[in-house]
Amino acid sequence: VYTVLVVLLLASITFPPGLGQFMASRLTMKEYLTSLFDNRTWGSLAPNASEVARPGGLWQEWDHPSATIYGTLSFFLLMKFWMLILATTLPMPAGYFMPIFIYGAAIGRLVGEVVALLFPRGLHSEGPVRPIIPAGYALAGESGVGGHPQGRRDPHPSRPDPPCSP
Repeated sequence: VYTVLVVLLLASITFPPGLGQFMASRLTMKEYLTSLFDNRTWGSLAPNASEVARPGGLWQEWDHPSATIYGTLSFFLLMKFWMLILATTLPMPAGYFMPIFIYGAAIGRLVGEVVALLFPRGLHSEGPVRPIIPAGYALAGESGVGGHPQGRRDPHPSRPDPPCSP
């Protein structure tokens, strides 16, 4: 009974004509990643959506008339946070690998979009101006939340490190 109630709740919330319209819920897992790794800055595309509109533009799933790109990404993160926690309590096997990667990519994308908003011309350190590419932040967020083998701790900390070979 618990499983059916949780699945019904999650399906009702993510239904595209309901709250799902603020979460790009029409996208598949692959389309989520493809859209989050888009090299264009959505914040600059959204005001010109009529000029840029083309069939298959996945970024437009994140653009809603009554919310900004930043609002839909924030709402997506807030909702997915508790929905992922709730889904992990189900007494049945489910795929959590991809949703965690998508969650991390969405965090990175939001950070990248905010940085692009704050520095519209890019960042200048030594040399030419470097543009802000939110997809790079999404990639870093995806790999940071999903985990990385080099970030794991040694299960045997008392063992000495092997010597380095030249």
